[in-house]
Amino acid sequence: MVREEIALSVQGGGTRGVFAAGVLDAFIDNNIEFPYVIGTSAGALLSYNYLAKDKGRGAWLIEECMQMKEFASVNNYLKDGNFFNFDFLMYEVPKSVRSFNQEEFDKSKTRFLCATTGMDDGKAHYFEKGVTPDFMAALAASSSLPIINKPVEVEGHLHMDGGPVASVPFKKPIEDGFRKVVVVLTRDRSYRKKKRTELNRLYTKRKYHRYPEFVKAVNGYEALYNRQMEELFRLEREGKVFIIAPEEKVEIGRVEKDKAKLHALYQKGYDVAIKLLPELKKYIGE
Repeated sequence: MVREEIALSVQGGGTRGVFAAGVLDAFIDNNIEFPYVIGTSAGALLSYNYLAKDKGRGAWLIEECMQMKEFASVNNYLKDGNFFNFDFLMYEVPKSVRSFNQEEFDKSKTRFLCATTGMDDGKAHYFEKGVTPDFMAALAASSSLPIINKPVEVEGHLHMDGGPVASVPFKKPIEDGFRKVVVVLTRDRSYRKKKRTELNRLYTKRKYHRYPEFVKAVNGYEALYNRQMEELFRLEREGKVFIIAPEEKVEIGRVEKDKAKLHALYQKGYDVAIKLLPELKKYIGE
């Protein structure tokens, strides 16, 4: 059943996104759908599989593809500047490793958007399935992490990871008229970003010196993220958002390869979603 006037927003976070994969699989098992889904980075890639109703595929992509040197490796980076090879993930994997339910995805009436950061202006940009001509490029851009991946061209402009400006893309659905938003976080509620080291800030400035607005966005990421979290929790108190988040600190990083740790976090996501299911159903009016 589709819940009208209620949107779904999914945070990124690299391999920490496996928590969100568990949540989305719980939604699939319980026939919970939304008319509007938006994700950033890994959150967008996982939402892509959620709309295809392919239970387990999102977790599989993180747990198994992280083991594949064709997808994630230093050799990739040395070869062409991309640690993550999204062409392999999006085009080769479905053909030769694990299929993707393209028919189910294509027939979905859900509005599906992903968030990126524009290299030219350092602002959030949103691309939509069925509206953006090369939506797959937008998905790749949304997930292309600064420093370890190159920018991706979308509609004639370069874009990267949406994390610096819309790590949790909850504002866009509200701006688009949705009265309630279900938000899936991949960090626990207490998490706040610490200021990056001066060395990291200087390296970002040097690497992206041709894109000063992008540098400002990346180097201002921590403060913006922390402000957005405070706003998100205020909206929760007002009943405008429903948050599903890890119940404890997430110990894995953005490029974790330990399959046992990844699967454990996936299971935690699934279990938390099932635990909150009665409250969620009440919130969405079921």
